[in-house]
Amino acid sequence: MERLLSLAVRSISGVALAALLVALPAGLATSQDAGERWGAAMLAARQAYGVAQVELAVQNYAVALEIAEANFGEDDPRLYSTMINAATALRAARRSEEAAAMMERGIEIEIALNGEDDPNLMVQLPVLAGIYKDLKRYDEAEEIYHRVIALQSTALGEMHPRTVTLREYLATMLHDAGRAEEALELFAEVVLQWELALGPNHLRQSISYNGYALMLEKEGRMDEAGAAHRRALEISIAAEALR
Repeated sequence: MERLLSLAVRSISGVALAALLVALPAGLATSQDAGERWGAAMLAARQAYGVAQVELAVQNYAVALEIAEANFGEDDPRLYSTMINAATALRAARRSEEAAAMMERGIEIEIALNGEDDPNLMVQLPVLAGIYKDLKRYDEAEEIYHRVIALQSTALGEMHPRTVTLREYLATMLHDAGRAEEALELFAEVVLQWELALGPNHLRQSISYNGYALMLEKEGRMDEAGAAHRRALEISIAAEALR
């Protein structure tokens, strides 16, 4: 039986492999050892996620997590890696409560292993903040954004594109939380910071100006919104001319 399963897995790939792994108990995903079975389940989940088959990705991450929990200790990075990837898929599947719990657990294990200064946290913590935003847990989201902005400002610089991006996310979150004036004040700074981060006439600044304009429109500040849209168009035209 195991030999037949092994041959079947080797003969297929991608989403077909993802479907097969979901159909099998974690211990019978392939005839290979636990590490290889975990790797196959993770690959299947990523491939399903990559073609927008989110529920299938969630199921395969569950298979990978079952293998990881049964065979790897909490000192094995594969355990928290599985949880963090699974949380991202759960969020995409609009299962935000489960995503938050999974991401919290994964980050907790990662910090226990690698410490508070682990550079990977600068990627993972904003995802958790985004999940909190989805759940309207705005205070927790804001705390994380400020924490990661401080970390990235120290590690990468105040005007690094990743730092500016997080400020933009924070502005959007503040607006969702009903703090429009704070959000608009921050966004007005962000649209100018993109020029310092990437130079003049960059498309990313144009995108940011359009986002700022939409926020102004929501607050009924139509003259300012029109000016922001025009500025976005000017930058976009200039950026295209440089290509």
